[in-house]
Amino acid sequence: MATGVIEGACRQLIKDRMDITEARWTMRGGEAVLTLASLYISGDWDEY
Repeated sequence: MATGVIEGACRQLIKDRMDITEARWTMRGGEAVLTLASLYISGDWDEY
């Protein structure tokens, strides 16, 4: 059950970040943005 919730959250995070109108993402830039967003959403931002 938890795996499905996590997978759904990951899909939503990626969709929200990568689906911005007029945005152009390279693979490297997209991964960097997703990493930062994941840290923030998980509450690990300050520790990082």
